[in-house]
Amino acid sequence: MSGMCILIADDDPVVRDVVRRYLERDGLTVRETADGTATLAALDDTDGRDAVENREQGCRFEVRLPLNGH
Repeated sequence: MSGMCILIADDDPVVRDVVRRYLERDGLTVRETADGTATLAALDDTDGRDAVENREQGCRFEVRLPLNGH
């Protein structure tokens, strides 16, 4: 699984931290977002790179993730 990138989308920083630690321990790259707006931006953000290169291979998100942190 090394080299994979996972996006964690959750408004609870404790949940994000615990999940991130487990995934990084297994050699995965982790990106985090705290609300729906940031999650959509992260999924659309290619940082000027090829979109395929920047795509997460997995996503862990909260079902009722607030759109803007509220």
